[in-house]
Amino acid sequence: MNVSIETMTGLERRLTIAIASEEFESQITQRLQDARGRVNIPGFRVGKVPLKEVRRRYGNAVRAEVAGELMQSSFVQAVQQEEMNPAGSPKLDVVRMDPGIDFEFTATFDVYPTIELADFSKVNVKRPTAEIADDDIQTMVSKLQEQHTTFEPAERAAVAGDWLD
Repeated sequence: MNVSIETMTGLERRLTIAIASEEFESQITQRLQDARGRVNIPGFRVGKVPLKEVRRRYGNAVRAEVAGELMQSSFVQAVQQEEMNPAGSPKLDVVRMDPGIDFEFTATFDVYPTIELADFSKVNVKRPTAEIADDDIQTMVSKLQEQHTTFEPAERAAVAGDWLD
């Protein structure tokens, strides 16, 4: 697997990944061999369909399926190999997928920026302080009492200062 990195604008990167045609074609052939035993084509017994016929009917679909799986797994390997930190899913584009030549695709994605921390030993922090007086405490207690006041019906006649419904 050959990997080349291209820096686009800002944090955008493009990986161009090439996979040897032998590896790509062997996976396609293996997938077609597996399908050969399961496909039901008129004129052939199940499991006895010639590989050439399976390749003719299903070759393009299997090629696309293997390409998709290889792109995903190769991208992950390439990112680990190059020690990159992608910020999201890549946009995968096939460059070459023809039989007999190396399978090549590009993955375009953003990476997280590298952040270098400054030396915090030279930073002075001024902690805020507050002084609480007795008047502040009394004021807060009065507010809390007002907020949590409950009213109950009285069994007597109303007098000045009572709340009426």
